[in-house]
Amino acid sequence: MPKERSYRRSIRWGLAAWLQVAAVIAIVVILHVPLGNYMAAVYTSGSDLRVERAVYRLVGVQPDVQQRWTRYPSSLLAFQWQAC
Repeated sequence: MPKERSYRRSIRWGLAAWLQVAAVIAIVVILHVPLGNYMAAVYTSGSDLRVERAVYRLVGVQPDVQQRWTRYPSSLLAFQWQAC
């Protein structure tokens, strides 16, 4: 019967693994500011794309109007019912 190895002994990181970790860290460090700025611009933009406006018109959504709390439960239930 072969000996069972301990997981701690069998897991050894080679040079390739350390280089991959270093590459991921370098990419995150380089891209976090420009990507964050882009995401902030996209998510805080007040304008909608043409495709979004067409979908809003088709569905009957008014994107500038807040949804009332009385309408939210019925929307939630309708979405849940459709998903089943």
